Amino acid sequence: MSERDLTPEMLAAIAAKEVRPLLLVKAFFPAGTVRVWTGVGDLIYASETWNGLGSLLSIDAVQEQIDGTAQGLRIQLSGLDSAFFSPVLLGDYQNSRAEVYFGVRSPDGTLSGAPLLLFAGKLDSDETEDDGESSTLSINVESRLADLLRPRERRYTHQDQQALNPGAGDEGLRFIPGLQNLDLKWGSV
Repeated sequence: MSERDLTPEMLAAIAAKEVRPLLLVKAFFPAGTVRVWTGVGDLIYASETWNGLGSLLSIDAVQEQIDGTAQGLRIQLSGLDSAFFSPVLLGDYQNSRAEVYFGVRSPDGTLSGAPLLLFAGKLDSDETEDDGESSTLSINVESRLADLLRPRERRYTHQDQQALNPGAGDEGLRFIPGLQNLDLKWGSV
């Protein structure tokens, strides 16, 4: 994130005497979307309600590497009621989308311009601690680059093409097995 990415409203709020930065996290779980932010109370942004968790929400620093290595981050929710986690942890949420936004609040508590997308990736692994009264959930989020670096197990076969694009009418790879033992004569014999 650079200064050129910030809106004029955000630049004005940052230049003010008192700066109120905030982070918003949106995670798409099978049971529903979770929207939280690093303040207290509810925040309305884009016609959506974001639950304020204050210091109960922590996010690792977002890092960029110039060598192209994939960097992820860790989101930790702590000290929350155990009932909050039950809808979150239902179902297999691995590879679900997650987004982290950076924003600035004005002195009256409203957002100064639209928050800036800081990081987007996919939910990966988690660690939970539950003592019966409160829970801590730590979720690793992988960048899209990590997904691009995974090897793809694809074959040039008719069955693989049909699995990739069912009903597309693509029959080009249907003839590949017949080419294995085909004896072609080149030139004049």
